[in-house]
Amino acid sequence: LEEEFNKWCAAKETISGIPDIKSRRLTRKEKGKKTVLTPLEKAKKLGSKEIKYDPALLQRYRKALDCSVKIATQRNCQPI
Repeated sequence: LEEEFNKWCAAKETISGIPDIKSRRLTRKEKGKKTVLTPLEKAKKLGSKEIKYDPALLQRYRKALDCSVKIATQRNCQPI
């Protein structure tokens, strides 16, 4: 999630200075074909995505998971 957040931030920075360009309509033949996205189009697609978390929330999740693993191992594993 942290890596995805960093990519999203980079995409936001990339598209922030570029004016919005309307894309042309696809013909019937083009609709069924997969097209290769340019790096700018990829950045626009990723930058328009809404991210519902931030680094602070990810850090809290990481701490909570670490704590739960520690408790589980203390309670369920026999000492060697």
